[in-house]
Formats: sequence, structure tokens, C-alpha cells
Amino acid sequence: MILIFFSVLITLTAAQVPGSSISCYQCASAELKSRWYLTMLPQTLPEDAFIVGCNSSSGALGKTVSCNNGGCLTYLIQDPDRLDFTLSVRGCQSSLTLFQNPNNIYGGNAIGNRYCEYDGNFVRPNSIGQDVQTKVLVERCFNNSMACNNRDTFPSNGNDCVDSSTNNTVGNAPLSCYNCQKVNGKCSSGRCSKKYCVKSVGKVQNAYSIRKFCADFNPFGINEVCSGRELSVTLSNINTIDGHSDICFCKDRQNCNSAGKVGLFSVFLVMAIKQIQIKEEPSWVSRLAALVKCHECNVMRGLHCHLIVTLFLVILELVYAFRRNADDSSFDYNMQVMPSASNLCYSCASNAYLYFWNQLLMHHYFPPKNFTDQCWHPDVDIGTVPCNSACFTIVEEVYAHVSGQAVMRGCVDRLLLFGMDIDVKEAIISYEEVCRSMDRQLLQLVPLHQDNPLVMMCTCVGRLCNSNDAENVLSSVSVPGFTVIPSAILLIFLRLAY
Repeated sequence: MILIFFSVLITLTAAQVPGSSISCYQCASAELKSRWYLTMLPQTLPEDAFIVGCNSSSGALGKTVSCNNGGCLTYLIQDPDRLDFTLSVRGCQSSLTLFQNPNNIYGGNAIGNRYCEYDGNFVRPNSIGQDVQTKVLVERCFNNSMACNNRDTFPSNGNDCVDSSTNNTVGNAPLSCYNCQKVNGKCSSGRCSKKYCVKSVGKVQNAYSIRKFCADFNPFGINEVCSGRELSVTLSNINTIDGHSDICFCKDRQNCNSAGKVGLFSVFLVMAIKQIQIKEEPSWVSRLAALVKCHECNVMRGLHCHLIVTLFLVILELVYAFRRNADDSSFDYNMQVMPSASNLCYSCASNAYLYFWNQLLMHHYFPPKNFTDQCWHPDVDIGTVPCNSACFTIVEEVYAHVSGQAVMRGCVDRLLLFGMDIDVKEAIISYEEVCRSMDRQLLQLVPLHQDNPLVMMCTCVGRLCNSNDAENVLSSVSVPGFTVIPSAILLIFLRLAY
């Protein structure tokens, strides 16, 4: 067994020796500069590589770069916000994915030294959270004489991009994958079937989101692989929030995206090329690994040193993987748990809402206990409602006879007559005593001002906790440099940050 293991490591080590370099175009659509999360790739391109001409082979595809491993990558993405527009990424496969020598690179059904995967029915959300059907194409190619990654169109009938049907079963049976999404919890419902199962976990501050789905393409070119990346998501082009996202592709067994586990060969490969990075690795792992590296490499030289260190790191990785990947609950990230005891919330709305109530709002919202401008500073005369979730305070711009601002208070469960989207609701009540700027459409609120899509929303848990002076909170939010904590970012990660 030990001899077999060392043979595998020697083979993997030898496979990393760079081959002859080839030239590849390097560019990306200018629109991807602020929406890189659409690519799922861990590595972005230099700022000057984001150009308009990257979308068309008839335009200037930018400069060429020398690539040693993995070939050239062409990555075409139908823009979920503009379905008539195609976003493009071109460059070195190994540089963009941070992985060397993908196993899905050539020798498939495509003609020549190309491996092309195409998904003509990839469901993903647009920027306002609505699921749309899109097209995605990934093509890896080799050409020793000229840059080959210049494709700019999706296949008209799929005949020139058919490697999604290569090795797409498990034991000659279609691959079954989980198809679900969840904020701060386990996710194991729904099924879908394509070439790959995928699991994405996004973390923002003290909360996380899970999405499981399937795809007929894999930008990494490795059947079982995980990758982590730091991510920035912009909410309504105003607030940019940083987080972390991990994504795993697999096809080694049915429902392999159940707990984010990676096959043993994938662990060996990734550890051998030093690509797995554990976001929250225990300190004893890093200290012990560093100690072994230092000690062993001072005593030994060459391949034997690397083999022993790699073996030790693999053992550490496997031990930690068993702890980390037991089930989806391992991704709880010490999530804050909201108490379930029933509380009271103030329930009121500014007089400005009366202008819209009978004609519009009464068909969408629960009626407040009071219509009064005292709702800005609630006192004992303001009505209350029982609440099993969280209390809220909303401040928004309205346009009645003149433009102005209005405030509404109540219980999250008693805001919308037909209920709030479950993912949005869970994201909102995941925090205590925070205010955030949110897109009105995410909350499914009725638009009362055509020029401002944002509202300020505060949530809290506790008896009459939504008693804060709304004018003071509003002024603090408008202070330059104020850091908004948008719980809806969890939903954006869940829906956008694959």
C-alpha cells in the first residue's frame, strides 16, 4: 500500500514539470470587472485585461501570454441580466484556475486538440435574484503555432461542442445531484442530473449560505475539485461587501455534492500541487506542518523530502476533512441563533402611507396598528403585535404630494400578506439589532418612489426592541464611511456567488 501511494505521488510530481509553452489570448469582458463571481474562478486578470474587444473574435482580443500547463481557456457566459449579450474570459487555464494539468483537456469528442463543454440550460439568478436560463461554454485548447482561444459564439446545435456527453455517467447511470439552496442550514432536497454535481458555500461575517446544483461544464477541467476565493459583491451598485466562497465540482458518485467531500485522488492531486487552502484551518495543523517542513527538509534533500512532507500534509488534510465534511452542519460558522420565544413589536406607519393605502398597499401589507407620524419616535400610544420572528423598522422615500421619507414598524412575519421569500426572511432574521441598506425588490416591497430602489431596514429580537429613533438611525446610515451590514448579501451570495 505504501509503495502504491509513493508511486502515485511520484507520478503526480513528475506530471508537474512544465512542458513547452504556448501562446494564449488574455482578456475578459469589461463588464466582468465588477461581476467576476459569475465565472466561479479563483483568480482574476490584471486590470488592463478587461476590455470591450474580448467579446468578439473580430475585435482586438488583447495581448497574448505564454502558458506552460493546462492549455488555453475560452469561457463564454450568457449575461443573466442581458440575455442577448455574451461575456467572455480568455487566458491560461492554469493561471485562471490555479490548477495544473487538468484531466479534461483534450481527447474528447471535439475535433483537434480541444475539449469543449456546453450547458445550454444553466439556471442562475440575475442581479435582482430572479432565476433565468442561460448558456455557458468552456473550451480548453492547444496550438503550438498560434493562440487558439478565440471562440466567440455558442454552438448553434451543439455538434461542435459535445464533450459534456463525454464521461458523464457513473456506472453507466446518469449522475444524480442534489439541487437546493439554504441560508444558515442544511440543504439536501431536490434532484437534478447533468455531467457534474456542484456545491457552493458562501460566508459573510457570521453567516453562510449553501447552494447545490448540477452543470454540464466545469471551468477547472478536473472532475473532482474544490476551490476557494475571496469575493466582493455590490448591492445595488452602492454597497460592496467582502466575503469568502468555496465551490466544489464532482462526478465520482451519485449525489456527490451532499457534503462537499472530494475524492481521494483529488485530495492527493491537489495536495501535491499545493492548491487546497483551508479557510479556517486549526492553528495546530499549520504549526505542525511548518515544523515538519522545516525539520525534514533540513535533513533530507530532493524528492524524498517532498514525498514525506506531502504524505504528512495529506494525512493532516484527510483528518481535518473528516471533521470538516461530516455533513452540512459543519458549515455553520458559529451562526447566531435567534431565540424562538414570542416577543412584542411596535406596529405603526407614518401618515404618508395613508395616501397609498386604500388604492395600493392594503393589497400587499398587513395593516399597522397606527397611522401616525409618532411612528418616528414610538411611545406608549403606539400599538403592538406579538411576534415569533424579528421586529423591523423600515425607512424609505415615498412620493405622495411631495417627496419625503416615511417609517414603518412591525413584525417580519406580519409585513407581507402573502409572505416573504424564505431565503430573504432567514437572511433578515439572522442578525440582531442591525440596520442595513437593502434593495426594495429583494424584500418584495411596493415601489413608492421611482428614483430610489433602496430602503433602510433594521431588525432586532426582543420585547419592543424596534423602538429606536428612526431619524437618528437614518442620520447614522448617511454618514460617509458608515459600514452597512446587509443581511440580504447572504441571499446574493446564495443566488449569485457560485
